[in-house]
Amino acid sequence: MKRITKGISNFLNTRLGFVILAVFLYTLKTIYAYETKFNLGVKGSIQTFLMIINPIPVMLLLFGISLYMKGRKSYIFLLIVDFLDTVWLFSNILYYREFSDFLTMVLIKGSGSVSNNLGKSIMGILKPTDFLVFTDVIILILLLAFHVIKVDIRRLNWRIPVLVSSLAVLLFGANLTLAESDRSQLLTRTFDNNYIVKYLGLNVFNVYDMIKTTKTNAVKSQAKSSDIDSIEKYMKNNYAQPNVEYTGVAKGKNVFIIHL
Repeated sequence: MKRITKGISNFLNTRLGFVILAVFLYTLKTIYAYETKFNLGVKGSIQTFLMIINPIPVMLLLFGISLYMKGRKSYIFLLIVDFLDTVWLFSNILYYREFSDFLTMVLIKGSGSVSNNLGKSIMGILKPTDFLVFTDVIILILLLAFHVIKVDIRRLNWRIPVLVSSLAVLLFGANLTLAESDRSQLLTRTFDNNYIVKYLGLNVFNVYDMIKTTKTNAVKSQAKSSDIDSIEKYMKNNYAQPNVEYTGVAKGKNVFIIHL
C-alpha cells in the first residue's frame, strides 16, 4: 500500500501528473455543475456517460499546453487557464439560472444589455454553493503553496506533450462519434443549446457558438440590398389572408405568449 501511495505521490510531483490531477478535479467540478446548476435533460446511460467524460478532451488539450512550457511557467499557465475557465463556468451558472440558456457571442457583444438584465438581480440569483466551482483551483494552489506537490523543473521529453495533445484530440473524436450515434446531426440540427452541452461539454459549445456566429456575420457582410427583392416577391406570391374569425380578438387585452 505504501508503495502505491508513494508511486502516486511521485507521479503527482511531475508536470504530467499535475495536469492529470487538474483534469480530474475539473471533471468532478463540471459534473457537479451539470447535475446541480443546469437542467440538461440527461436521459439514459449513454447520455450520462457522455456528460461525465465530455470535459476531459478539451481540458486535457488546454491544460496539456502547459507541458510545452518550462518549470514554473507550466504551473502558472495551467492555473490561469483553470481560473479563467472556471470564471466562465460560474458566469454561465448565473446566466442559466436567470434565463435557462448559456452565454453566447451575440450576448457578449451586447454585454451592456446582459449586464443590465443580470446585474439588477445578481444578488438575488447568487447562491453560496455557486462558489464551489472554484474549489479545484483553490486545492491546486494550496497543494503547490504548502509544497504537498513540488514544482517539477526537470526537462520534459517533447514526445509527452505531443502525446497528450494527440490523446485529447482522439478522445474528442470518440466523444463526438458516440454523441452523433445517440443523436444524429448534433451540430447541424440544433434548436436547444442544452443538447450540445450535455453531449460535448460547455467549452465545445463555446467554440461551436463562435464558429456559428462568425459564419452568420460573414453571410450578413456579403448581403446586398437587392437580396430583399426576392423575399418581398415570395411574400407577395404566398400572401395568406388573415383569418377574419380571429382578427382583432385580442385588441385592448393583455396577451401572454407561452414558448415551449
